[in-house]
Amino acid sequence: MGDFGLPVLGHMIEQFRSGPDFARALYNERGPVSWYGSPYMKAVAVLGPDGTQEVFTNKSKDFSQQGWVPVVGAFFNRGLMLLDFQEHHQHRLIMQQAFTRTRLAGYVEHIDTVATDVVGQWPTHNSRFLLHPAVKELTLDIASVVFMGNPPGADSAQLTKVNQAFVDTVQAPGAVIRFPLPPFKWWRGVKGRKLLEEYFTPRIQGARRQEPSTDMLSVLCNAATDEGDAFTDKDIVNHMIFLMMAAHDTSASTMTTMAYHLAAQPHWQQRARDESARLGDGPLDIEALEKLETLELVMNESLRLVSPLPLAVRSTVRDTDILGHYVPKDTTIVVWPSMNHRLPELWTSPDEFDPERFAEPRCEHKRHRYAFSPFGGGAHKCIGMMFGQLEIKTVLHRLLRRYRLELTRPDYQPHWEYSGMPLPLDGMPITLRPITP
Repeated sequence: MGDFGLPVLGHMIEQFRSGPDFARALYNERGPVSWYGSPYMKAVAVLGPDGTQEVFTNKSKDFSQQGWVPVVGAFFNRGLMLLDFQEHHQHRLIMQQAFTRTRLAGYVEHIDTVATDVVGQWPTHNSRFLLHPAVKELTLDIASVVFMGNPPGADSAQLTKVNQAFVDTVQAPGAVIRFPLPPFKWWRGVKGRKLLEEYFTPRIQGARRQEPSTDMLSVLCNAATDEGDAFTDKDIVNHMIFLMMAAHDTSASTMTTMAYHLAAQPHWQQRARDESARLGDGPLDIEALEKLETLELVMNESLRLVSPLPLAVRSTVRDTDILGHYVPKDTTIVVWPSMNHRLPELWTSPDEFDPERFAEPRCEHKRHRYAFSPFGGGAHKCIGMMFGQLEIKTVLHRLLRRYRLELTRPDYQPHWEYSGMPLPLDGMPITLRPITP
């Protein structure tokens, strides 16, 4: 059951406008498996937690990551998300050395240093201050230090170009004209990818010549399995582009959503601030961040309502079936974990902001293994999940210690655009009021 939609465009416009609500409408009308059109291809939508579990766990190895290639392959070629089966396992094994708890503890120190400095410079009493671009710039500054080992504030002119290149590459998959014709999105994305390759390649070669250090680039340059398998320079270029995109865009999206809800719900903001006050203004570590339980609840609820990666794409490598529906080889599969986050059979009042749903005794996220999966699942569950959560908590802790967050008007509600990672169309205006010590 299904329909293509508009010629060429398919259902792209509805998908970009409403994201998971588009998928929820499909689910309510057609059930957990149906097909629909998107630019230049037909896709099978797999909706609901049971279908998500079947595709993500992939026990029969029927589903390949190559489904992503027509969507993002030109921009994130051979990033970890686009690798399959044994090759993916091998690359993930090497990359995991950059995400051990010991490594994460070192990253937190750098994240905290950058966040404290940058957040302290944001303008106050300014109703025109746009939080989302400010947070994106902050997360890129953090990535420059943690991933590349650059001193804070260094290379700012080049980083401005790199930031724009990341913006262009992330937005390019939403292009209608899907070939490099100036000045359109796809062309800008191809240019952005080229700039990123030119940025990373000499830095990788330099890192290989130096003594190992604690930044992620150096770790990847020196990481190897017990059998001696290691990344080539090209592997590291591909992985760094993908990792920096994922680290800086997904975290920025979640921080922005959290800031909105904290501003809109002053009692939750105060509850989170009270916890932060108990930590004080001293240096942060993982153990301290794990005590910020209110921010954890708010973060999970924000991820539920606005998932940075609303959907996942796969391709069938052989004829198979999904929930009893026959699906032929070489079919594009689109899974919508973010839609599961809005199902009334899993969540009480699913469209409302209610962080307590994640706390005891309710624990609504445990009603199904895939009721809540903002970081994916199975072998491809986000390798940087813990890094992202620590970064988000660090920034929000520093933000709440310094400012009270206010909406620019009482009835303000953001409007999201879903052509790539969810973006607030207006940049998310938030007024920062200094807190008097």
